[in-house]
Amino acid sequence: MKPKTENWLNIAKDDYEVAGQLFDNKKYLYCLFFCQQSIEKAIKAVYYERNEETPPRKHNLTSLAEDAGVFDELENLYG
Repeated sequence: MKPKTENWLNIAKDDYEVAGQLFDNKKYLYCLFFCQQSIEKAIKAVYYERNEETPPRKHNLTSLAEDAGVFDELENLYG
């Protein structure tokens, strides 16, 4: 795994941990925000790993998943 990919994943894990803490404290709106941030950074990690380019600066998870080439895989799992 590339070092920049690991960096994206580490930040995604941190965001996920914060989401858990917010959930435990019944701060659900903020919890959802950090869940979205975690997913976004995980997708960007896949994008970087596959393309060796900085991921696009956007926050639309569907669009990012398509750009990273994982949308169809996710749709097949959960669609």
